[in-house]
Amino acid sequence: MNTVHTLREYVDALRDAGILVESTVSDELAAREIHCLTYDTRALSEDALFICKGAHFKEEYLCDALSRGAIAYVAEKKHNVDAPCLLVNDIRYSLVVLGQLFYNHVTDKLTSVGITGTKGKSTTAYYVRYILNDWLRAQSMPECAILSSIDNYDGKSTEESHITTPEVLELYQHFENAYESGISHLVMEASSQALKYGRVRGITYDVAAFLNIGSDHISPIEHPDFEDYFNSKLKIFDSCRFGCVNTDAKYSDRVIEYAKDRCNLITFGSHESDTVSCQHVEKRSDGLYFTVSSLKYNGEFSITMPGLFNISNALAAMAICMVLDVPEEYVRSGLRKARAAGRMQIYESRDKNVTVIVDYAHNRMSFDALYRSTKIEYPGRQMISVFGCPGSHALQRRKDLGELSGQNCDFVFITEEDSGEEPFAQIAADIEKHVACPHLVLEDRAECIRRAILDGKDARVILLTGKGEETTMKRGSVFVPYPSDVELTLKYLAEYDKVHPAAPASSAKKAKKDFLPIILGSDENAYGTARLFQEAYHVTPLLLCTQQLVPTLDNCHTLVCIYIIVFIFTFASQTQFFNPMLLLIGYKYYYITTDKGTKIMIISRQTYRNAKELQTENLKRLSDTAFIEFGGTK
Repeated sequence: MNTVHTLREYVDALRDAGILVESTVSDELAAREIHCLTYDTRALSEDALFICKGAHFKEEYLCDALSRGAIAYVAEKKHNVDAPCLLVNDIRYSLVVLGQLFYNHVTDKLTSVGITGTKGKSTTAYYVRYILNDWLRAQSMPECAILSSIDNYDGKSTEESHITTPEVLELYQHFENAYESGISHLVMEASSQALKYGRVRGITYDVAAFLNIGSDHISPIEHPDFEDYFNSKLKIFDSCRFGCVNTDAKYSDRVIEYAKDRCNLITFGSHESDTVSCQHVEKRSDGLYFTVSSLKYNGEFSITMPGLFNISNALAAMAICMVLDVPEEYVRSGLRKARAAGRMQIYESRDKNVTVIVDYAHNRMSFDALYRSTKIEYPGRQMISVFGCPGSHALQRRKDLGELSGQNCDFVFITEEDSGEEPFAQIAADIEKHVACPHLVLEDRAECIRRAILDGKDARVILLTGKGEETTMKRGSVFVPYPSDVELTLKYLAEYDKVHPAAPASSAKKAKKDFLPIILGSDENAYGTARLFQEAYHVTPLLLCTQQLVPTLDNCHTLVCIYIIVFIFTFASQTQFFNPMLLLIGYKYYYITTDKGTKIMIISRQTYRNAKELQTENLKRLSDTAFIEFGGTK
């Protein structure tokens, strides 16, 4: 923060915004500079302006703030304290007005992307992030910042997220951290709550995307009904330059009608008339391929994140990046690389009998898409679901997720998922009455995952939803440490593999314990050959050297690294003649083909440029295909 403002400037800002009702600040005090703006007594410092906000605010918090260095307070009512007051009629909007001044309108200094929707916000944000990072790195620029329901990165810190969109002042702090770190782009999710209560009101997005809308977050403390939820989502277009809308989503006509009068409209979807149009999708062994037609990007693109529903998220990312004028090559590379923690992470047992999918799916739309995609991609397998619902909000989910799981799954575990201050038994009972398939209610989430993986004999797909890679569980009003679904999956799959070893390979593909392929090459064919060995014999080959009859080692660092690698592999394979200690005393390895087509290895301290220079009388046989040379001159 470069500029420090006086208290008078904050008073004037509130007055100009039309929300100042009364000020009891004296002229003398008004000249004081404000060095801290906060609603958290734990963050107070000298010369602070304290904001009284929140449904659970108590006057004792204000007294504590005044004792810690606050010189005035902002509130919607006067409190029984002896301190200057800025009385306002909208405390939430005052946060925006005061925060923008305190942080010197830093939100205008970055290229910002806002993404909203019932499903797919995080995945889309990560697609955009990976694309932008490839592009920015090519220009030797810092990676973009991201604020998501998975994690937050602002150039100065990376932290696990507990809320989709931060509160106003925390949000502006992230923007400032990014700006001070030299970051030029920031991608963020915009939740319905953030939009409804004006947390993002001070931001003008360069691009905003509306992915989809479904019934979610309906509760007495969130949205009273669907219309309130829907209208809150639409607010993202109130302050953006370009708006991207998914024409395949429900109510897209209403979304387009709202957006077109407020911003430059971009559409994406499966219609030929869309700005970014997808007409063909094909699943291949290495990912999902789809054909795109647009003003800037055309042809076949691909993603490696599983799930057919991610095609729509990829199209949204492409529409966003088209507005940002990102070259096509970085769109292609970014989409292929993109990963989002806790989103469609797939793990398998060695015998391929158990497949575990860890996903953050937590509402009707995401559950429906996950179940449909799983049935298509894993036909004939049992489907087991492990999930719960958070306490005190999104009450409709309990009915929706219970019904969907009962309709699609062979077995369901109802378990803990951030119960908070609501008893788990109540949450579970609300879900259970809608589950029409065999099920078990068990609060211990780790035990549910253990049973799902270790119990049963049939081939099965286990869906662990709602938590992803989160390492905490909300109990009461605090988040306590708890193993992530990924950590638990790896732990219990390892236990499963001990009890259920993979079936032996066919005789043609059975690996020999004393066999270690050592591949010497210099181009991409070496990797291809190694891959073939791995697939055919279940043995990881060792790649050595660069060209035929050129020493593989020529510096100390390379020697040490190769020695370690060779030692590990030769020890494991029991290849006694290939002694890595020889590397340390000057021996080199050559790979040649005889006149009869036999491939052999030569171990020697000599330097050779071609096979004719070999002194065959000095060669001693180690095996049928390996020889060592003694004697001669170096």
